[in-house]
Amino acid sequence: MRCLRLASRLYVPALAAGWACWAAGGCAYSPSRAPYGKTFYVGGAGNLGPVGTTDVAFALQLAGYPGQVEPFIWQSGRGAVSDQLAVGRHLGKAGELAARMQAYLDAQPAAPLNVVALSAGCGITALAIESLPDRYKLNNVVFLGCSLSSRYDLTGMLRHLRGSLYVYTSRSDLVLSRILPITGTVDRTQDVAAGLYGFVAPAEVNEEGRRLYAKLVHIPWRREFIKYGYFGQHIDTVGYRFIRHEVAQRIMTPPLQGAPAALARRWGQVGPAADQPTSAPVQR
Repeated sequence: MRCLRLASRLYVPALAAGWACWAAGGCAYSPSRAPYGKTFYVGGAGNLGPVGTTDVAFALQLAGYPGQVEPFIWQSGRGAVSDQLAVGRHLGKAGELAARMQAYLDAQPAAPLNVVALSAGCGITALAIESLPDRYKLNNVVFLGCSLSSRYDLTGMLRHLRGSLYVYTSRSDLVLSRILPITGTVDRTQDVAAGLYGFVAPAEVNEEGRRLYAKLVHIPWRREFIKYGYFGQHIDTVGYRFIRHEVAQRIMTPPLQGAPAALARRWGQVGPAADQPTSAPVQR
């Protein structure tokens, strides 16, 4: 019976996603959606790193996101600890992700580019974005269960965002609170992970830094998230319901200024994001 329950949890969402792809008139992965925006999904470390890949894509699609979703698979297949510690691999894979971002923005300069990242994938994402040439700008980025250090300097990344960096946090996350103190953060420190309490703004920050850190939005776990299957644990956030009803609104923003009329009309079908948190960067 337990095996049947596990199978239903694994395969029913996949079947539902396949049906949704057909019913919605086009798969979330389809290149035909690229002119209307793109969202990269960067999963966490280990063999379970790609968890959520299918759920994220089709949850965004059914939430009304008109753009393409592209998973970025960076995991080595050698396990979570190996992926967490392999700094050289992080740099190489971040370079690959940055190249894909540049290629997309060169091809679709008016379309909004977003990233949804989980756990160690947040480190790959930060490295990729901060390495971009100055002219490349993303729309919004969402960090889930982030295993970067809470003291990681975000200024290089935030310079490349037209919108916001949304960081979902949960002090109940057992992976971040129990396992990460042993392995260290993905950026190789023994600091507290940002996914527990949020990022700490630099102690001394200039005017530009204050402007950039104003793009950082912390969203702590709250009880209402339970109805979407997010109980505060590490991979709850990439479940279908939470992505569709909560995360999707973080990337479904108005089109970039000067976007082509067709793009503006397509994005005009998407309502404004509701219940926008306004929490400031954590100071401890």
